[in-house]
Amino acid sequence: MRFLYLASLLLCLLVPIKTLQSQPIAQTQTAKTDQIVAVGVFADRGLDEAVQRWQPTIDWLSQHIEGYQFKLIPLSLSQLQNELSQQKLQFIIINPSESIRIARRQSLSWLATLLSPLNGGTSIATGSVIWVKSDSPYQNLHQLAGQKIGTASPQAFGGYMAMQRELQRLGRDSDLLINTKVIGYPHESVVAELQEGDIAAAILPVCLVESMIRKGQISPNELRPINDMTPSGFECRVSTRLYPNWGFAMTGSADRTLAREILQSLLAIPKNSNTAQAAQSLGWTVPESQIELDNLFNDLGVHPLQQPWWQLLWSWVQTHYYLIILMLIVATFLPIQHLILTLRYRRNSRKLGLAQANLQQAQRRALVDKMGSSLAHELNQPLSAIRLYTEGELSRRQKGSSQTDIDQLLGKIRRQVIRVDEVVSRFRQLLHKQAVQKSQLDIALLLRDTVSLVELYAHTHKVEITFHPTHDEMMFFGDRAGLEQLLVNLLTNAIDASASSSKKQVWVTLTLASSRIKISIQDTGQGLERPIAELLTPFVTTKKEGVGLGLSICKEVAESHLGHLSFNNLDNGGCCVSIEFPIPNIRDDNDKH
Repeated sequence: MRFLYLASLLLCLLVPIKTLQSQPIAQTQTAKTDQIVAVGVFADRGLDEAVQRWQPTIDWLSQHIEGYQFKLIPLSLSQLQNELSQQKLQFIIINPSESIRIARRQSLSWLATLLSPLNGGTSIATGSVIWVKSDSPYQNLHQLAGQKIGTASPQAFGGYMAMQRELQRLGRDSDLLINTKVIGYPHESVVAELQEGDIAAAILPVCLVESMIRKGQISPNELRPINDMTPSGFECRVSTRLYPNWGFAMTGSADRTLAREILQSLLAIPKNSNTAQAAQSLGWTVPESQIELDNLFNDLGVHPLQQPWWQLLWSWVQTHYYLIILMLIVATFLPIQHLILTLRYRRNSRKLGLAQANLQQAQRRALVDKMGSSLAHELNQPLSAIRLYTEGELSRRQKGSSQTDIDQLLGKIRRQVIRVDEVVSRFRQLLHKQAVQKSQLDIALLLRDTVSLVELYAHTHKVEITFHPTHDEMMFFGDRAGLEQLLVNLLTNAIDASASSSKKQVWVTLTLASSRIKISIQDTGQGLERPIAELLTPFVTTKKEGVGLGLSICKEVAESHLGHLSFNNLDNGGCCVSIEFPIPNIRDDNDKH
């Protein structure tokens, strides 16, 4: 009896404990059964189509994963991105383009890829097709250039981006997509615009048109594809390369143990089940590589990880700021340095020009000083004639004779005054600095006047000048003052050279041959004592009282008339100086000057 009493007491104590232990377990199981898991899906073809396609898959998960109730939440693109940013979703079903945009910004892990029924079952089944109406005149891509092409959105993968990459590869994206019309989701709206004739062509996802034909929404022969690239055995028309299909992914807030159960459940969906058929698939398979999708976004320059050019530039500036500073310093310094050097060059050029003009003026004064006796002689002759005319007339009048022809007498005096004026003018031209003024002149007459100008200087040095022109008149276009200075320089040099010899002769010739004027001045001196290149250098002279500018000025004058100055020592002694000038067309030369 005592044993039975103890056993009854022990049983009474254990029953409450057992009740207390089993109560939390029941509560936990009830809580686990009531746990709701939200699965977001991108409703690219509208909310109704998204529910119709994906609700059977969500029901399958709820039936085969104990303790969880899965809830489908169809969302637009902006809503989906917003929900993910607020971490309200643990799992999503997403198309290829949004998988790249979201996965590269949010923490996503791919669980499975939808297996398309096309081509016997493939996970590579997303792309684009360009459709036109069957009676459309457009037969190829080239004919669609500039035409209005419809799309749901430039961000739609099958509805735009895949086709854009294909056209970019062909080099036709700029002209074929220049007149794109964005119609908006769902894609069926784009088909409606094409049927109405509001657009010439439509960019649509692969299998969309075929799905609408099966549902009786459009007739089988109403539309036809452009740029058909359909692989062998593929049941839908394709105008681009193909990319991975839709994917099932988990977010960073998802339970990994639950994710493993979801993956096992998705892979267990029979390919012929109503769940697979509703999703337009043969079920799910292991995740497909996203590398080709990344390449597409990179090629189009819209990859989420690609920085805008201005951000890349700013990053480069931050990294290489010292180079920027150096470039700014150089960019600031070089223009200033260029300006300074330009100003210095102009100032020095003006100084050099002024110095050259002053040196030429000094050389002219030296010539006038050298030929002072010639000037006196030239003036003395006409002045003496005037004196004789006037004194003779005064003497006759004092004797009472008034038979003189006054007009004749005044004419003689006038001619002598003109002669004085000409002599003074010639010497004034040598003395005064004048701007270069080219005009048509008789070079034979100029040479004859110049020889007359230096004759007294030659007579003073007991040198005889012989002038032999081959033409009485030889017209030339040039600077009279410059040419006169050139000839005076060369003639006086020849006279100085011949004065020290026994022959004391200077020969001057003027010839015309092959449209070139040639003036030769030959002396009987000892010839050149230094190389001609040295003698043509300014301030180099062999004369005790020489300035050293005469020959350099001669060279400058000759070259300004496109002439050539040459010096040759003769075998029998002396030197021959030759100046050759081309005879230019007067009109052409006027144009140049």
